[in-house]
Amino acid sequence: MADSTPTQADPAPGDESPEKPEANGRKPRSWRRSLYILIAILVAFVVYAFAFAKTDVSLEEIQSETRQEQLFRILRALARPDLVTYDREDLVVTADVYVPCNGAAPTPAPAAPTGQAITISPTCAAPGEPFTVTGSGYEPGARVTVNFVPVSDFAIVLPQGRSDVAEDGTFSLSFDAPDRQTGDPQQIEAVTQTNVGGWRNRVEVWTDTNLNGIQDDPDLPSSDDPIAAYNFLLPEFDIRSPGGVTLVDDNNNVIDFISWGGSFEASTGSGTGLVSRDIGLDPFTVELGDSIQLTGSGAAAQDFSWTGPAPTSFGSVNNGQSTVNGDSPGTLFFNELAFGEERRLEIAGASGATVSDVSMIFFDGTDGTQYKIIVVADKVDLSPRLSDNALNTWDRIVETVMLALLATTVGTILAVPLSFLAAKNLMRDVTVPVINLSLSIIAIPIGLMVGVQASRWASSLRAFTDANWITLLIALVALGGGAWLLLRWTFPPEEEDEPPSLGLRSLRIAALLGVAFLVLIGSYVVADLLILLGGWMEDLITGARFLGSFVISLGEITEIAIPVFSSLIGAFALAVAASKLGYLTVRHVSRGVLNAATLALSAVAGALVGMGIGAVIDWFYQLENPFATVVLPAVIGAVFGAFLSVKALRKAEDQNIGLTVYYMARTLFNGLRSIEPLVMVIIFVVWVGIGPFAGALALALHTTAALAKLYSEQVESIATGPLEAVRATGATRLQTIIYAVVPQIVPPYISFTMYRWDINVRMSTIIGFAGGGGIGFLLQQNINLLQYRAAAAQMLAIAIVVASMDYISSRLRERFV
Repeated sequence: MADSTPTQADPAPGDESPEKPEANGRKPRSWRRSLYILIAILVAFVVYAFAFAKTDVSLEEIQSETRQEQLFRILRALARPDLVTYDREDLVVTADVYVPCNGAAPTPAPAAPTGQAITISPTCAAPGEPFTVTGSGYEPGARVTVNFVPVSDFAIVLPQGRSDVAEDGTFSLSFDAPDRQTGDPQQIEAVTQTNVGGWRNRVEVWTDTNLNGIQDDPDLPSSDDPIAAYNFLLPEFDIRSPGGVTLVDDNNNVIDFISWGGSFEASTGSGTGLVSRDIGLDPFTVELGDSIQLTGSGAAAQDFSWTGPAPTSFGSVNNGQSTVNGDSPGTLFFNELAFGEERRLEIAGASGATVSDVSMIFFDGTDGTQYKIIVVADKVDLSPRLSDNALNTWDRIVETVMLALLATTVGTILAVPLSFLAAKNLMRDVTVPVINLSLSIIAIPIGLMVGVQASRWASSLRAFTDANWITLLIALVALGGGAWLLLRWTFPPEEEDEPPSLGLRSLRIAALLGVAFLVLIGSYVVADLLILLGGWMEDLITGARFLGSFVISLGEITEIAIPVFSSLIGAFALAVAASKLGYLTVRHVSRGVLNAATLALSAVAGALVGMGIGAVIDWFYQLENPFATVVLPAVIGAVFGAFLSVKALRKAEDQNIGLTVYYMARTLFNGLRSIEPLVMVIIFVVWVGIGPFAGALALALHTTAALAKLYSEQVESIATGPLEAVRATGATRLQTIIYAVVPQIVPPYISFTMYRWDINVRMSTIIGFAGGGGIGFLLQQNINLLQYRAAAAQMLAIAIVVASMDYISSRLRERFV
């Protein structure tokens, strides 16, 4: 009986079995694969070794004690951001010693009320022998200064050294006794600084801002009298004669300007161009107890007259001085002077008027230059309080967010229409006859010039309004009414039985041009109205002047934008009209004449394009060679245009202008995106100056390019079904975009826009390093000054804002997308 157990057949002749199967049925790993892995490991080893060499990886620097100390110091500073300011006061603890020893025992040093105490060992010593000062009860980490105070008729302090307080609140410092020998006890003092007040018990702290040695109130005295007087002691400085002084508010507006030794014109400072009012008297010659004063009756400084010398009345109304009808003065003014032995000055105004933001600027009467600025009122703060760095950080982080908001808004407005030009599915089938394209190219520069000239005429005609409320409003109503009547005549509400004649159509076209011109004039009138309204709002809304400034800016932007839009509309209108003319030519002209006209117009259009490119090259490189920048580009452009015309006529097909626009738009967007905003802002800083405006412009330009690319890619990925359905109805290109494209792209457009705002907030912190405003400018300044605690506050603010923006944008995407 045959064995039924299956056996593996021997390989037939010619069959090769180079690898023996393993027990589990898999082939053994090839030695080539192992070799490839080994080679890959060796290549990676060489690459990373080269990377270490190029990046200067050095573990010796990491282990350096000096660098570790610097690192720890920076990290500790970053962990304690400068957000709160405590005013500091000196805490002095003293102990008596004898130099030299005379057998007397000094009185034991009492402890400070807050618990700090020091002991001296020994309590007496000969000059050159050591003293050891030991302290307890101090704040850990504080710095203690040890001084020797000898017996003297003068206030003499001899510093002996400093010591840091240990974690247990103690310190110890040794020094040699100075050669100050006397039999009386002398003192050793330990001086440290402590915080003033606490958040539960904030303390008012006075700062002598004007350095006159006394505390000056921020307001004039309150009383029932119509005039209140502010007595000001001048600090020590050289008052020049002839000279003068201005009274300036917080907006650098000059309130009063007087002089002695003759009138003069200020040549520097906030008073530049202003002429002083000479008091006619010499305040330097008055004796002690006398002064130069304003007397008489009036409502302002100009109504009074300077007299004197007379007995001083600093702090009260001058003798013989009164107001008209008992009304208080509307502004502050100088009321009394004395520059002799007593150097005082009096400011007068309404009862209780504030002088907290008022300064005095002294001028040299010989050349009109300013030489001394004095703040009138002293500064009174609460301790503790938010630090100046915290307030600056808050101001800059708000500026950063608003900068990013403006950049995102402008970039979005520009990117939305541009994105359709960079969408291939929309531009692929945009074709026009060559003659239409040539006529449009020729018409564009003509339309630009016509638009610019029209805006100039419109701007000159607005001069009849005299830029006041009444005439501007009347002009706006008249222009609007005229435009409405012309439009109503051009587009009658009822359908006409017969088609309009050629003459009537011509009149209606002229009427439309008239409407456009009236709109131009009305735009300038609106700009003037906005500027007037903004100025009125600035005066009315004192606490929110930025609202008025915003309205003024809108008016100025409108005025600047009118010529731009006028030229663009003119170019577009003439290009469309020229294209219509091309269609009429195709319909009514013979084939031969059409081909000849197409060839000639294409050559002219190509020459214009070449001359435009040459003009741009000449502007950048200043070649100053008409042949190279005008003649040669024109010839090359004409030849290229004629070549395209011949090619299109031979194939009897229209020119695919859509793809040309698509590739040009994509190339432009890619080029702009490749330039970092940090580089762009350098150019804008030169143009508009250092500040957030330059940063907003740089971010807006980069945002436009980035969003246009993202938007266009979204348009390219839309469903083609709705697009084909709308096109099948015979809809125009604009109707196709509105009804088939826009409904599909609104959610992703919103998502991309919010995400870009998030990006702009983070990028705006970087462009400040190049002068683009925002918190980056402040961060760079503090880092350069090695003020790491201040920089930590800016880093914390950036982290909070970025995290908040991420949370807000995610919630908005969930809500609207």
